[in-house]
Parts: sequence; structure tokens; C-alpha cells
Amino acid sequence: MALTDSYLRSIHGREHERVFEKTDRDGLSVRVSKKGKVVFQMRYMFAGKQRRVDIGSYPSLGLREARDEILKIRRSLEEGVDPQLYMAARYEKNARAMTVEKVMREWDRVYASVNIKNAADIIRSFEIHIFPRIGHLPHDSVNTHAWIELIESVQSNKPGIARRLLTNAKQAHS
Repeated sequence: MALTDSYLRSIHGREHERVFEKTDRDGLSVRVSKKGKVVFQMRYMFAGKQRRVDIGSYPSLGLREARDEILKIRRSLEEGVDPQLYMAARYEKNARAMTVEKVMREWDRVYASVNIKNAADIIRSFEIHIFPRIGHLPHDSVNTHAWIELIESVQSNKPGIARRLLTNAKQAHS
């Protein structure tokens, strides 16, 4: 029987007597711990051996995303890449990714401190309003919607600061 969102919601976070697995399709399965942690896994054959790799945890990774991820991993497997190496490379790429804060500080060091009169005020605005909320996130993973939502929350109380954030964020990211 295939996995469903309602089934995952029902088992997530609930105590169980033992660790168990439930299979889906295309090698996708979930492992449920005694404490109710749900982890998506992929079963596959590589070099004649049965293997398994963790893809992500529910609910941060949904069922649809896990199924999409399985297709990407299957594609790499067909190209001869071990899925464990594929996932390790993805994790390493994310670990090395520039965060929003690193990008903004680099922009300040290279451009703003040299060319903008009130560069210290600009960075201070970012330290107060942007860095605490999204500064730790990888720069490429923060979408436009997140930026707009963040700037709109500042605009209600401080429209001048919001304008400063928007203008300088656009310049730094370009």
C-alpha cells in the first residue's frame, strides 16, 4: 500500500513499541522510530549489494518532495553514481553555500564601505532586521517571497529603513 500524507501525519510524533518501516514505490520507504520520528529512505542495489540512503525527515520534507527526490536519485543511479555519494555531495554543497549574511558582509567589504557614505548604517540595518531572521540561510535558497515578507514587516513601522534594506539588498545580490 502506498504512503499518504494522512498516514504520515498520524504516525509522526507518536510513541511506538518498536522501530518499523513502511514502503511506498520506486524504492521509497519511511522508517519510524520508537519516538515517532519519520525518515524517508531509498532502497537500491549498487555494485550487487542492497543499500539504503536517508533522504530527509518528515514533516520538513513532504511526501511529494520525497517522491521527486527519489526520481533525481534514480537518475544519478542510472548514470553510475552511488546515491550515498550523491546525497553526500549535496549536503557538502549546502554546507559550503554562502549564507545571506556572508553575501551582505562581502558586498559591504568589497563595494559599500568604499563607495557608499553611510555603509555602516546600512550594515547595521541588516544586522537588526535581516540577519536574525534569514542571515543563517543559504543565499540561493531564500526566495523573493521571503525577502518581500521580511521587508513588508519592517515597512509597517519603519518605511525608510525598509526602503534602505530593499535597495541595498537588490544591489548586493546583483
